[in-house]
Amino acid sequence: MRYPGTERAADFAGTKPLAPKSIIHVGGVGTNALINSALLAERGYVSHVAANDIYHCVCSPEWAALASQGLRREDLGDDFFPNFFCIAEAIDVRPGWFAQGPQLLTITYLHQLKCGNHQSAAILWRTLQYNRFKAVLNRTTVPSAVRLDLRQFEAALVDLRVAPVFKPELRAAFDADQLVVRFTDRAALLNNGMDPGLLVPPFTAAYVDAYAQGDDRLVADIAAARRAGLAVALGLEQLEWSLRPVPGPPEIATDLKPSRQVSLQPADIDLFGSIMPAWNCLFSHYDQRITYGGSAVLGLLSDATDYLAYEHGTIRSLPFENSSLGRLTRAAYEQADAVFLTNTDYAVATCRLEFEAEKRTYVPHAFDERPLIRYAETHRPQQRRPGPIRLFGPARQDWILHDPARSKANHLVVEAAAELVACNETNFEITFVAWGDDVEHTKKLILEKGVDRHFSWIEPLARNALWQRYLDSDAVLDQFLISGLSGVSYETLALACRTITKDDGICNREFFGVPPPFLAAGTSSEIADRIRQLIADPQDLQAIGAASQQWVRDYHSGARFVALQEAQFSRVAAQRTTDMPAPPAERDFWASAREQASRATAYGKRLGIRTGRVELSSMRRFLLRR
Repeated sequence: MRYPGTERAADFAGTKPLAPKSIIHVGGVGTNALINSALLAERGYVSHVAANDIYHCVCSPEWAALASQGLRREDLGDDFFPNFFCIAEAIDVRPGWFAQGPQLLTITYLHQLKCGNHQSAAILWRTLQYNRFKAVLNRTTVPSAVRLDLRQFEAALVDLRVAPVFKPELRAAFDADQLVVRFTDRAALLNNGMDPGLLVPPFTAAYVDAYAQGDDRLVADIAAARRAGLAVALGLEQLEWSLRPVPGPPEIATDLKPSRQVSLQPADIDLFGSIMPAWNCLFSHYDQRITYGGSAVLGLLSDATDYLAYEHGTIRSLPFENSSLGRLTRAAYEQADAVFLTNTDYAVATCRLEFEAEKRTYVPHAFDERPLIRYAETHRPQQRRPGPIRLFGPARQDWILHDPARSKANHLVVEAAAELVACNETNFEITFVAWGDDVEHTKKLILEKGVDRHFSWIEPLARNALWQRYLDSDAVLDQFLISGLSGVSYETLALACRTITKDDGICNREFFGVPPPFLAAGTSSEIADRIRQLIADPQDLQAIGAASQQWVRDYHSGARFVALQEAQFSRVAAQRTTDMPAPPAERDFWASAREQASRATAYGKRLGIRTGRVELSSMRRFLLRR
């Protein structure tokens, strides 16, 4: 899978608004920022993602790109720190506009990319990948603090089953990282022999100068790295953000509008004080900033002229907590110049944040329906297999705690099956996926109800196998606690499958204007009635499946998702009192590379590492990813 860059799809034909030309996406849970950025890039925007300190499987481009090739989550080890390094095909799928890793390194990489410092950006890209390698190895969100010696590094290559195609750049990154390791050893020694693992680079230049002195060779090597422009790219030093023409943080506590029913305390922003100059500098390079979930706080505390907040469940309860994060989140969303709401239950929530009508936009979850529609066109069975009605329930087994944020109310399906069997209606079979905290509870309930011959279990499926299972089923059972539109539902709708899920007739209608053609059910009796409806119409003569796919084309497509955002882009741009500063002109890539190559190569020779040679050999691939 190649992520879109300059090409335009027919779906996105038309005149594009003049502003913004460049967009930064910050944070994001799941694939929201990744897919949104890809769709906007396809539309013609310069669109970058800062996925700082996030490593989860479904937040990674490799998962989105390779799942169609049979990749399964269990193949990757820990969901939170997936090992894509063991998969050779993963080498070329990560787009250069998606920066994932430690916060400061992520910011610095995108800053250098936008400034046209491509040599530095290419080395920072490799530094980010090495930090991701260390994050997977140690299962840590602070990989910058992980120090590996040669023996540990070689053992890690074996333990993680690293594919040969990844090894050259990882070895080069390991070699280059030894300068950072040497410095942290020195600094720890001078700090009363503290554990070097407690020192987290990158450091300020002043800190490096203070603790390197006394070791002449280390001082000389750091000076050489600085002359080559590599001290920052290798992750040793921070850029001097405070020296850049970016104003300081605003007086947030006194700058909130009087009409806002929220007050911040001075201590609320202490956690963000040291990092905001870096975010301010990065934000200044983009015409617009989309902040996802809790990252909206960064927009609030920044100097940015405006920012947009993208909600994906963040404001259900957090803004009402009496905590620093609760107060900051509430202020961040209320002060945002536009708010994108993706959870349909907001429409009927009794306790919710309120926004001016022009600032609030209901948007579908970031979603590109085209791959699913293409898959359905080529893989849909020509005719239904004879036999009982086949129902597939892929939702996570989670119902014991009845937690609105997680529960799927799967027990209602079992109770519906028992109701049907009690009425001697047995022409159905249900398949559940064995994942979630309550799998054993569900199995026990099935036995207690005496309906075990109507249920079967399978292990989690790779993406295309999951899609095929949807298509082979007469209907898909989603969740039955919250009226909304889940990831399962919008995929099954796009595949033209009949879907049984909770729909109160209000949320989705308010959100989309026209509700999706679900087989709505919220109780065990209603689920049983929907199964009876399927038994009466196994061939879908009512064409509910076809109507489902058409609804996605009309109301949940990537094109509509982009268009709704563009309306807010234009409105926010029009209300600005001053124009955003133009982003620095990007210099020609190869001119920049030639300018810095000799210094980088000389530096590599001085330390006996492969920095210059490997970097230039990998920069062509890096440029193609941008």
